[in-house]
Amino acid sequence: MSKSFFYCCLLASLICFAQSNRVAAFESLPPILEFYPACDYKVVESYSLSREVKRNRQKANTTKMLEAIRRQAQDKGADAVILTNVQALNPETSTTLVSTSLPAYPKANKKSIKVIVTADLITHCQELKLDTSQPTPYSAQGEKRAQEVFRVKIEREALVVQLPSVKKFSHINPQSNIVSIEQGIYGLNLGATREEIIAAFGMPSIETRILKRELVLGFGRRHWLHLQDNRLVKVSTENTLFDDAFLNLIPLRDVFDEFQWTINDSVRYKSDLATVTTALGVKNSHLRNNEVTLNNGTKTFKLLFSSRNDLENENKVYSLSGFSLQTNDYVAGGITPFDSSKQFKILTKLYQKLITETFENELTTINLMGEPLAKIYLSGEEQSNIYNDHLIITTKRNSITKLHIIAELFNNKIMRKSEEQVWSLDKMTEGDNLDVTLAKLPDDAYAGDLKIEVDTDTYQANFLFNDKNKRSQLEEVEIILY
Repeated sequence: MSKSFFYCCLLASLICFAQSNRVAAFESLPPILEFYPACDYKVVESYSLSREVKRNRQKANTTKMLEAIRRQAQDKGADAVILTNVQALNPETSTTLVSTSLPAYPKANKKSIKVIVTADLITHCQELKLDTSQPTPYSAQGEKRAQEVFRVKIEREALVVQLPSVKKFSHINPQSNIVSIEQGIYGLNLGATREEIIAAFGMPSIETRILKRELVLGFGRRHWLHLQDNRLVKVSTENTLFDDAFLNLIPLRDVFDEFQWTINDSVRYKSDLATVTTALGVKNSHLRNNEVTLNNGTKTFKLLFSSRNDLENENKVYSLSGFSLQTNDYVAGGITPFDSSKQFKILTKLYQKLITETFENELTTINLMGEPLAKIYLSGEEQSNIYNDHLIITTKRNSITKLHIIAELFNNKIMRKSEEQVWSLDKMTEGDNLDVTLAKLPDDAYAGDLKIEVDTDTYQANFLFNDKNKRSQLEEVEIILY
C-alpha cells in the first residue's frame, strides 16, 4: 500500500469521524419548538442575533443563525428555544423588508439584507409535553405562520389562562355501506329531509345553494346529496358543481372518501364491467357513455365506470368508479345569480384597510356581500364562505382569518361563458403580469418564481401566477390574517 493512499484513507476517516461527531453534537442541542409546552415554562433569556447576508443566501444564513441560537441556549442551560421574531431589514435604512425567513427577492434592489432573529431560551417541566393546539409563531426553520392564540409566558408567578371552549363538530359514521335503487344510500332513502340526513350522517363538509331552488350537501369530496323543497332527490359520487382543484379545500371524511360503498351488497368500487353486469342481471350492451342505467319506474340508478385501453388485447377495460341515484322527475336548477362586481368592490375596501393598518373585525362589512353561495365547514368554529366563482372568505370565532381569490371555483358545465367574470382587487386584475402587479404593491413586496409575497405584522399576502403563453399571469391571491 502506497503512503499517499494510506494518508488519503486516514484523512477520509478523520473527516467522516469529525462529521459524525458534529451531527451528534448538533442533534444534542436544545430544539426549536414547533408548539408551546403543555406546562408552565420559564424564560431564561430573550436572545437576539443579527447578521448582514447576501440576499440570495438568506435561507442558508438563517439556518446557521438558528444553530447559533441553539448553541446559545445550551450555554445558558436552557432546555428549548421558541422563535419570537424573524426579520429582514434594509441594512442602510433599517426599514423592514419582510418578516419571514423564506428566501425571496426584495423589491428594493439591494445586494444584501440584514437578518434579525429573536428567540426565547426556556426551561420547561421535567417531562416535556407539547400542546399541539398552540403552535409557536415560527416553525423550527424560522418560517412565520398564522397564529390564533398567543400563549402567556410564565417567568416568575404561575398564571392560569382560561381558553375559549371549542364547539364540537358532529360527524356520524353511517350504519350501512349498501347502495341500491330500493334501499337508497347507507340506510337513507330518497325523500329524506335535511334534518334526517344530518341525524344519520352528522354535519356536512360543505353545503351550497349554487343551483336555484336546490340545496346540495357534500360529505367529504365524493358524496353529494341534492335536496329540493327539503326532500332528498339525488345522490351522486360525482362532483358536477365545482372545479376539481377546488375539492382540495374540502376536508376529507374517511367513510365517505374511502370508497367503502357496495352496490346491492355484491359489487364495489373498481369491480370490472363483467362482474357488475352479472351480479345485477343486466347485459354489457346497457353500457352507454361509460354508464349503466337502471330504472324502476320512479327512480333512476346510474353506475358510473372509468375506462382504460388494454394495449395487449387491443380493447377497453371498464371498472366501477361511482354511482348516481335520483328521482325520475329530478331537474337541476340554473345557477343562482350573484353580483361579483359588488363583492370585489367590498373586498377592495377590506384590502385597503389592511395595507393602511386600519383593519379591524370587519364581519359587518362582509355581510354586505350577501349570503354565501356555499359554506365549507372546517371545524365547529371555522368555515370558508364562497361568494362567487372566485372569492372565498374564511372566518373563525367571528373573526376573518383568510381572504382567498381563485381563478375558478365552479365547474364550467354549470357556468355559461356569459356568466364568467374576471376578478379584480384594488388596482390588480386577473391576468396582470408579475412586473405590473409588483409595481402596484407596497414597497415591502418580494418577488420570486411566479410568486409575490408581502409579509407584515398583521397579514401575509401571496400573489400567485401561472406561466401560460410563456408570460406570467396573475391567477390567485391568498391573504392570511394574523
